[in-house]
Amino acid sequence: MNTESWDIINQGGLRYFGDMTASISHEIKNCLAIMNENAGLLQDLLAAVQTGRQLDLNQIDQISNRITKQIYRIDDITKRMNVFSHSVDLPEKTIDVGEVLNLAVLLGSRIASNRMIEIKLILPKHKIFLSTQFFFLLHLVWLIMDSTMTAVGPDKTMEIKPVDQISELKISFCSQGNIKKGFESILCSQAAQKTMKTLSAQLIFSETDNEIILKVAKKTQG
Repeated sequence: MNTESWDIINQGGLRYFGDMTASISHEIKNCLAIMNENAGLLQDLLAAVQTGRQLDLNQIDQISNRITKQIYRIDDITKRMNVFSHSVDLPEKTIDVGEVLNLAVLLGSRIASNRMIEIKLILPKHKIFLSTQFFFLLHLVWLIMDSTMTAVGPDKTMEIKPVDQISELKISFCSQGNIKKGFESILCSQAAQKTMKTLSAQLIFSETDNEIILKVAKKTQG
């Protein structure tokens, strides 16, 4: 990475990494707490059997299923964390935009849930590919999500929708609230401005549709 890229990471990227890592660790801790609780129930059942109580196989099966569910959940979380941790490996790569947006939503899901906000990701039927810097796009999407969530409407819902165009990728962030405040706060973010410059991106606000639109220019071939 060049000096400017590291400057962007130092300004906001490290904080983003820290915030998301903390959120992921909380999710894993919640899974472990549920598993520990169910392990305790198993121990109670075994202790009861030792005193002569009949073994309840149905209850054991239910406990086992709850533990298995958390194991799968932790597996999904660690896979997500692995993709996130490697997002800075290459300065530029061809990415599946839908996968990046889905990762951004999943990483921020706990924070959104704590704010009682539902994030709806609306993807097209066809995949959208873009040659760009994975981590910077991921971080920029989160900055917009975070700012938009501070101004969502009473329905507590935000929609994210990518649109593939000939010369650029458009990602819209919509809500019923006064999200123009979120748009204005992003414009004041030096980290966001530098990231947009690096990605050849720009941010606009549509008064008509009450949406924030991120435009990322596509790389020309040759």
